[in-house]
Amino acid sequence: MTPDLRWGSFGHPWQQTLTIWGDELVATLGAELLTWLPKHRQSVV
Repeated sequence: MTPDLRWGSFGHPWQQTLTIWGDELVATLGAELLTWLPKHRQSVV
């Protein structure tokens, strides 16, 4: 997470979710994660 909250990630162990935000992070890491993690029904890519 950047100090200005432009991008970052948050994992929730009990819900077994991973949230990432920020255009640059979503475009790079998000694309890679979608190749091996299930997509949540509310995901936007």
